[in-house]
Amino acid sequence: MKRYLFIIILFVCAAVPMTAQYYSVNYDKRTVAEMTAAFASEAATERIMPNR
Repeated sequence: MKRYLFIIILFVCAAVPMTAQYYSVNYDKRTVAEMTAAFASEAATERIMPNR
């Protein structure tokens, strides 16, 4: 019984910090625009140099 309790507590302690990281992401218009520009420039670079 103690073994199962320990495993459950360990799982909860590991899962809580991971969910807290995604909660604090800022999605304002400027951030979304910069992320879109970064993605577009990376995609264009990969099209130009596919095997480097």
